[in-house]
Amino acid sequence: MIHASDILLKTAPKSAIPLRVIAATDWPNVKSQLPKPSQVWAEAQGFEAAPLTLVHIANSRGEIAEILVGAPRAGDDPFALGAIASKLPVGSYAFTAVPETPELVALGWCLELYKYDPLRPTKIKAVKLACPKGVNHAEVVVLAEASFGVRDRVNAPANLFGPDELEQAARNVAKAHGARFSVVKGAQLEKQFPLVHVVGAASTRPPRLIDFTWGNPKHPKVTLVGKGVCFDTGGLDIK
Repeated sequence: MIHASDILLKTAPKSAIPLRVIAATDWPNVKSQLPKPSQVWAEAQGFEAAPLTLVHIANSRGEIAEILVGAPRAGDDPFALGAIASKLPVGSYAFTAVPETPELVALGWCLELYKYDPLRPTKIKAVKLACPKGVNHAEVVVLAEASFGVRDRVNAPANLFGPDELEQAARNVAKAHGARFSVVKGAQLEKQFPLVHVVGAASTRPPRLIDFTWGNPKHPKVTLVGKGVCFDTGGLDIK
């Protein structure tokens, strides 16, 4: 199972490799300040600071001293810079300067490394990012974990994730966050929610209505209604 806290570090370890984000217009000046061997290497790799391109700069021992990253284009997806995570070798990294939309970059980094395979252990590529300065680490981890959970449910095939599994997943969420939880199914569902019952009758796996109640009862009430579809043939049989 993937945990965002394993990807996004609270602080940068001493071994963290610097990530220097460079706009294409600034590249000539930055390049001129690099040691001559690094300039030659960058030229040999064809690096011109195009958006989200990378070049590894080595030190005298042949170790990665820093990685230069082409800055995203103005107006690009604010998550875009996080997409470099899958292009990097295993290691810990830290931006040398706080990027634009740092919270979304950190979240995008976590989401880029998401993997799903229900039949084999999911091995995370150990590419870790030090949380950029000023970013609430706990908040980003919560958002990433929530996204991982939703993606797992969406990606699960229907033979592995039916109404029973959806109910259990919902129970787990309710328990984790202290929500009151109830399920309506069987004869009670047929009586109180006949349309849900009728539609679900097409399956051998009985439908149900899952209800969360959370928060202070004295506060204004907001009700969200959604449809959890475990299997749907869509337009395969158009009548």
